[in-house]
Amino acid sequence: MTSEFEEAVQKVTRDVHLDDGRGADLIAVGIQRNDCLEFLEESLEDEPVTAELLAVLVQMSVAVGVWIERARWESA
Repeated sequence: MTSEFEEAVQKVTRDVHLDDGRGADLIAVGIQRNDCLEFLEESLEDEPVTAELLAVLVQMSVAVGVWIERARWESA
């Protein structure tokens, strides 16, 4: 992992454990967990789980979060 990515992962991991796990809501403010679950379920329906697929899902999840945040800033 790049140092930038690894540092961000460490920060998110720290947030997950805040307040006995309730800090996990800080991870992606405004991103609904059910949306994430549905996205994951749809993505895995017809595909075998491989490291490559999981990497693509991580990239897509990050990109979706960026676009959601961008839309919030552009509409403000």
